[in-house]
Amino acid sequence: LLQEILHSKMFFIGKSKLAEALDSSSGIPTDVTFKVQDGKGGFQEFQAHRAFLALVSEVFKTRFFGSLRDTLDVLDLQGTTSQAFGAMINFIYHKDCGWGMKSAEDLFEIANIAEMYDIAWLMVEVKRAVIRIPVNLSNVAEL
Repeated sequence: LLQEILHSKMFFIGKSKLAEALDSSSGIPTDVTFKVQDGKGGFQEFQAHRAFLALVSEVFKTRFFGSLRDTLDVLDLQGTTSQAFGAMINFIYHKDCGWGMKSAEDLFEIANIAEMYDIAWLMVEVKRAVIRIPVNLSNVAEL
């Protein structure tokens, strides 16, 4: 029993450790940067770890470690917003996503990227957030 407990602890990574991994002071350097247009004519950069993203998403796994792998250190992304991509990265690394502050439009963008990168558990969280949006005359068309 003790061996089982010790063995299981070896593979447990606390959520706070994952959130800290994006901080440069963590001692675990990121190895990929994503540049996403911010909708204001500029772009926002997001850093991450290829191996960790590959564990979360088959799409990332194929992109980083497949036969036609992407070896660039900086990747330009299109087809999403910086807000949605940032929410996905925060969700993957167990950082606060501010679900209660997201508009319906934001949530639909996040759902789009969750589908694009095949991250089912992000889609589940988006659905939970959408359900919590109160429907009224001012936002019914947005929904």
